[in-house]
Amino acid sequence: MVTIEVLWRSKLVIDVAMAMAIEGKLLNEMIFNALWSSGLQSDALSLISLDSDASIRKRALELVFLLVNDSNVKPLTKELIEYLEVSDQEFKGDLTAKICSIVEKFSTDKIWYIDQMLKVLSEAGNFVKDEVWHALIVVISNASNLHGYTVRSLCKAVQTSGEQESLVRVAVWCIGEYGEMLVNSTGMLDVEEPITVSLLLKVLRDWISCG
Repeated sequence: MVTIEVLWRSKLVIDVAMAMAIEGKLLNEMIFNALWSSGLQSDALSLISLDSDASIRKRALELVFLLVNDSNVKPLTKELIEYLEVSDQEFKGDLTAKICSIVEKFSTDKIWYIDQMLKVLSEAGNFVKDEVWHALIVVISNASNLHGYTVRSLCKAVQTSGEQESLVRVAVWCIGEYGEMLVNSTGMLDVEEPITVSLLLKVLRDWISCG
């Protein structure tokens, strides 16, 4: 459990780390590793999720963004997406933008990129900028081996998150391009509800409501 004392200590550490980052000192690998191993990661993540001060949460998020690297990007992205699920509307836009930037910058394979972006679209698609989901469509179109998997994943996501406009737009585009894969076994998910006419009609209705 995070105590008030821990939160105050975290705030002080983050203020110092942000000042160092602004001065470019975090480029020093030894300093970076020392800060990270000292628990700065968990401190910053705790503040993002628990602090009531919006400015503190924003600084903590900026610091996490600065400290992401190839070795920690996957667990950090997972935690940030978990916080996205419970974040308030005031903070959700900033958090969504940072997660999308991290995923785009550090993605090592297309399936990881697609999976993370679909999670973001499902939780906060109404906060995702047009250029972000446009870029996702480009990645999907260039990943021919993942077309079946992606269109099925999108159909599954729309069943529970049809109010997220960007998610619906990407789903409609994918169904239009790769809908034939829904009637065969291409890209079958481990757990998958049957693709029915009523589901496709729901996607269409959600798309129409997006206007």
